[in-house]
Amino acid sequence: MAAVTIARHLGLEVFATASPGKHAVLRGMGFDEEHIASSRGAEFDEKFLTATGGAGMDIVLNSLTGELTDASLKLLPRGGQLLELGTADVRDPARIASEHPGVAYQACQLGSAGAGRPGEILARVVDLLAQGELTPPPVRCLDVRRAPDALRFMSQGRHTGKIVLAIPPGAAAPRRPGTVLVTGGTGTLGGLVARHLAGTGKAREVLLVSRSGPAAAGAAGAAAAAAAAGAGVRVVACDASDRDALAGLVAGISAGCPLTGVVHAAGVVDDGIAQSLTGERVAAVMRPKSDAAGICMSSPEMPTWSCSRCSRQWRRRLGVLGRVITRRRTRFSTGLRVIVVRLVCPLFPWRGVRGWPGRGSAGTWARMRLTGSAVAGWLIWMPLKGWRCLTR
Repeated sequence: MAAVTIARHLGLEVFATASPGKHAVLRGMGFDEEHIASSRGAEFDEKFLTATGGAGMDIVLNSLTGELTDASLKLLPRGGQLLELGTADVRDPARIASEHPGVAYQACQLGSAGAGRPGEILARVVDLLAQGELTPPPVRCLDVRRAPDALRFMSQGRHTGKIVLAIPPGAAAPRRPGTVLVTGGTGTLGGLVARHLAGTGKAREVLLVSRSGPAAAGAAGAAAAAAAAGAGVRVVACDASDRDALAGLVAGISAGCPLTGVVHAAGVVDDGIAQSLTGERVAAVMRPKSDAAGICMSSPEMPTWSCSRCSRQWRRRLGVLGRVITRRRTRFSTGLRVIVVRLVCPLFPWRGVRGWPGRGSAGTWARMRLTGSAVAGWLIWMPLKGWRCLTR
């Protein structure tokens, strides 16, 4: 794609081959059918020779092998330059010149340009990009700890554009506060978390999300408390277990105050011993907690922080996944809580392997009821564990 951009900048007519699955990408770049062929077969030489009235090409950039390289050479019937970008099938230039009169064959290696030349080329390209003369290719950015995944993905030819490995900032690196999305934000836990994030400067804007939104009983109080602590506040009705609805909500966040964290505090209380659980009761609890957690945790663009029994933005930097808050701390009231925790826990190491950050706290929220009637217990417990997680 970079070669196409540069060639067009120089005023050249470009013909391109790609796997059929990527022909749509070429069409999106402005190629018509006459200028597109498949790189999976050697027939592209005949197609392009026909399209050019037998004249063929002046320059061929090749990264194919075997008979496909032979087909590339046939596209230079009048002579010309074949630049070999690959390393799997490098040919002898003298033999190429003998078999294909007038064809200059050159295997491109970065070091062959000379010690200072790559820097000069890079500076020129950067200048052209800054001026808008060149269009940058699409970029897929992955955490450097996912290098094996990136190389595997690239080797399978599934990518378009460039794959970039990024080094994540250190835990102590200064971070600019942005928007923090709090699911279950109109509940007691969500409201307290929002007020804390606003008061400590961790969030410039707090987006309080719940199924009822502004109509929820605690919405006005939660919004007022977070606003009084110094943050902008929005209360929105959105079902966090609805992937499309949540994606639309995130897409609407202003670029001036980007998403920097998600606190997943949504939940439904319906505790009981395991033998008493029914499919309906399980589904009612699973949907806002584990289903929504799966959506938040499975996307690198969704930054996820965790108020869960165990831990781990859409990629950014903080995320809290709240455990099911139980109404009673007895050995009989753990049926649904255990099920949800067992389902959610594996998401954390899965994210960690991919370099996606997150935190959690064990048992932090157990002494607070969703009704908010046990605030005294919360205030005793939270400074020890809960806020420690949120303030890192």
